Amino acid sequence: MTLTQEIQRVKEEAVCLYNKAEVSEAIERMAETISERLASRHPILLSVLNGGIFMTSELALRLDFPLEIDCVKAGR
Repeated sequence: MTLTQEIQRVKEEAVCLYNKAEVSEAIERMAETISERLASRHPILLSVLNGGIFMTSELALRLDFPLEIDCVKAGR
């Protein structure tokens, strides 16, 4: 089985736990809570690569205050 075939098989067998709207709402709630607690503290938004970069970017777009963004790479 090729990698492309394997990816297609996984997509076909996957079960969606949360739809895009539900994920967006959860990120919005996180952003609101983080803003309330940390907006005046110049926090660091730390992303775990590689998968976390998408979540981090979605969250960062919703945080309207000064912050730093960095990342760590976790391996096996």
